[in-house]
Amino acid sequence: MLEMRYMYLAGVNVAESEAILQKVFDFLAATDMFGTAVTNFAFDRVEGGYTAVEVFPSTAAFEKYAANFKQCRFAVEIVHQRRMVDEVHATIYGSAASLAAAPSIDAFYKTQRRVEGLPDLSRFGAPCFGWRHAPIEAEPGWVTPTTGAESQPPALEAQQDSTPPGKRGSGIANVAS
Repeated sequence: MLEMRYMYLAGVNVAESEAILQKVFDFLAATDMFGTAVTNFAFDRVEGGYTAVEVFPSTAAFEKYAANFKQCRFAVEIVHQRRMVDEVHATIYGSAASLAAAPSIDAFYKTQRRVEGLPDLSRFGAPCFGWRHAPIEAEPGWVTPTTGAESQPPALEAQQDSTPPGKRGSGIANVAS
């Protein structure tokens, strides 16, 4: 399981970023990953960015997901989207054995914090595959394609990742539980 929080960088076109993420959701749905290899892929918009919770029923399911994701034909766009955000929090949950048994975890997530065990999954709500809510237009901290207006991102909660920006890993794939 992976829990992440991303903040948009100053001047980013949020609509462009979200369009790329929607392509990811559509790709995963079209390749039958949702409900089988991925049991929750919930993204929530928050002031200045978004959070993501990604859950896999097993190490084998994560490896299936990772192999599928590597076949994605718009990887360049995904890399572009990752340059629009700063990963301010990322925690990978799972047993030491399951994390060690998934070589793709280290390929996608070199620096993210690992926590043995799982959190209370009920705190993440019902499973979802994509955005939980409709877009939030002109929210403080967002750069919109029509106004270009921006404000400083909000202060992050105490669980913020202390890894310096640029050293936080790719955040593109997910982690087995």
